[in-house]
Formats: sequence, structure tokens, C-alpha cells
Amino acid sequence: MDYDEVLRCMKTSIMSKQFGLEDTLGQLITSACIMSLSSKTKKINVENIRVQKILGGGLNDSEVVRGMVIIRQSETSVHHVTQAKVAVFNTNIEMN
Repeated sequence: MDYDEVLRCMKTSIMSKQFGLEDTLGQLITSACIMSLSSKTKKINVENIRVQKILGGGLNDSEVVRGMVIIRQSETSVHHVTQAKVAVFNTNIEMN
């Protein structure tokens, strides 16, 4: 699949929702889509693409990573307290 052709299509879609960010977001989304293409069917499975927000990061810090990203816990934070009255979380909480 041709990167420039996919980028052109992505920019068109992004401009209607995020005008002014089409260059940055277009490159990121195009790279992610091309990396997730199935070699057999040549179709994109959106279940293979994940977006992870990292606390304190911005759009210009974004990058596409091939493989899995595992966020480590902070080594300087308190992770366990007995008989606590208040809990403070500085990350998103996943419910299973």
C-alpha cells in the first residue's frame, strides 16, 4: 500500500474534525494503519491499534510503536498503605 496515497486520504478525513492537526495526526494514523495491515487480506483491523495517553504528554510527543507498550508504575510513589482513608491515583483506571 502506498504511504502517500493513504496519508492523503487520512488528511481529508482528519481535516473535518481536527482542522490544523491534519499533518501531525495524518502521519501518525497512516503509520499505524500501514503497520496493522494483514499480509493475507490487506485489510486493516482496528482492534490491532491502541492509543495510550501518557500523563503529561502532548500531541507533539506522540509516536507510533510497533509491538506492545507496557507502562511501568512509578518507582517513587507509594503503592500500598494499610488502613488508608484516602487514595489518590494519577493514571487511568481500567475496569474488568
